[in-house]
Amino acid sequence: AALGVADLLGRLAGAACPVVRLRTTGVAPAPGALRWELPGWAGPVDLLLIATPDGSEPSLSLLVEQAYRRGLTVVAVCPTGAPLTESVAGAHGLLVPMATAPYEQDEPDAASAPGALWALLTPLLALLDRTGLLDAPPEALEKVADRLDRTAERCGPAIVTYSNPAKTLASELADALPLIWTEG
Repeated sequence: AALGVADLLGRLAGAACPVVRLRTTGVAPAPGALRWELPGWAGPVDLLLIATPDGSEPSLSLLVEQAYRRGLTVVAVCPTGAPLTESVAGAHGLLVPMATAPYEQDEPDAASAPGALWALLTPLLALLDRTGLLDAPPEALEKVADRLDRTAERCGPAIVTYSNPAKTLASELADALPLIWTEG
């Protein structure tokens, strides 16, 4: 989702506001092994935006502390109650909480889950509106959220293949296009 978020923000903000995606170092499967470092040039005129569907990655809290020491403004989109929320509050940052699922999930969503980008989109638009990078009034956000909900209802995993455009496309491409999901 991180690559999608960075690309989306770069396109929405345009050339006036360059977006740089921070690359991770470390081994993805090991808990707490991923690390993020700010570029050497990052300072008080820069903004650190963290968008995570999980908010429990220990290194993100370290990144927030590093940004605070350098004087960066810190903003985040993550679930309420995630460990990252404490770090952002400690850095006097701005937090836009993600909406929780209306049902209990058996397993938490992985950062690489196909829907992670879309779960972050509406809160990101609200955040960018609050920071002045975009004009996203509440009415527009409602329309985006409603459209995403309708698409999820039409293309969700519980919808049978013959009436689900996403599953139909996947089955048509199954033998023609190799897909690889990875993390890190």
